[in-house]
Amino acid sequence: MKILEFRPFEVLAKDLREIPMLIDEALRPYREATIKLLDVPPSDLNLTTLYALKANIETQRHLRTSLLEFGYDSLNLGGLLRYE
Repeated sequence: MKILEFRPFEVLAKDLREIPMLIDEALRPYREATIKLLDVPPSDLNLTTLYALKANIETQRHLRTSLLEFGYDSLNLGGLLRYE
């Protein structure tokens, strides 16, 4: 695994605000949006989401273990992480 980039949430939120509409690139629908990064307790997830998480738990466990070696916690990233 190789870490290519980490972009903090603040940078991502700024970038999201500048995303244009496909039909009119002058329109920026998220420019004034409130964009937040929130912690969500697993008990607040709906059953469909929990089913999807359980189906991929081994993949997530492996990814988290690998990323922790680089100092990144996949359950608490606080931004965008690109890796290969």
